[in-house]
Amino acid sequence: MLRLHLAALILTVLSLAACEPTPSPSGFDAQTFDVQTADIALGNDATASAVDLTGTWVLVTDWSTCVAIGDEIELRNYELSRIQVIQDGVQLREVREDCSIANTPLLGLTTVVPQPAIDSANPMNTAAFFPASGTGAPYVSGVEVQTWGLKFANPETDTMPASADDPHVVDSDKDGHPGVTLKVGGVCDLYAAQRAIMVRTGRQEADGSLSGDGIRHVVQVALGASQGFCAQAFSTVSNQTFNHWKMLRVDKKGMNLDQDGDGIVSCAEIVQNQPVFTNWIEPDDTRCAAFKK
Repeated sequence: MLRLHLAALILTVLSLAACEPTPSPSGFDAQTFDVQTADIALGNDATASAVDLTGTWVLVTDWSTCVAIGDEIELRNYELSRIQVIQDGVQLREVREDCSIANTPLLGLTTVVPQPAIDSANPMNTAAFFPASGTGAPYVSGVEVQTWGLKFANPETDTMPASADDPHVVDSDKDGHPGVTLKVGGVCDLYAAQRAIMVRTGRQEADGSLSGDGIRHVVQVALGASQGFCAQAFSTVSNQTFNHWKMLRVDKKGMNLDQDGDGIVSCAEIVQNQPVFTNWIEPDDTRCAAFKK
């Protein structure tokens, strides 16, 4: 169990790789690929043809966290990311740019992550493992380390700061406050430093997309707040059964979201077209029933 600040709840998920969840519809639409294929030898679950994944993709993540506030409440966190993929044999070099982060309300308040805070962590560079392609072929992302308001020599292992006076704390969204500023319900601001370590696992679907679940460990330090209750902590627990992610190709070999014809699918085009390729899962407190005391 974790103790987290109010604004951190929208971003914190600790989910272990598990079976594809079935209780809720995923909300992800199928897609087609205009590519040439060649037969390859695959494992028992991978039976389709080889497809070069080099191109532009959207990563959709829809995470579930249970929050103990009198009773267990489900909080859902929604993220859209642009991923540029370069395939080199079994390795996928991925450059990830987070485009938007949103969340469901907690205690009637919606915490907003302003775009400067999101942009301050972009881009992230990783190398995923994709040993074969075809329906059921496995996918394992690289370890993604995302830091907000921090400057580390070793981002994955350096010690998190205890206060705004720590030399590792920086004003990464450049608004004059330490760390990044998160807007809580339009009534107060939380100044925070944060590190998220993420790994995604999944498989290739019959339509060529990738989907699965993963692990995301977030540590957040409150560096200050415009009002004290912004830094209030709650107990949370991960709810991996109801976590979902999916990657869909959005360049001309996939959905082709390049609406302005400049040859680049931008974050703006991805966010604008979100209803075309996914419907977010609504929170349902019954999903947290297993964690009730």
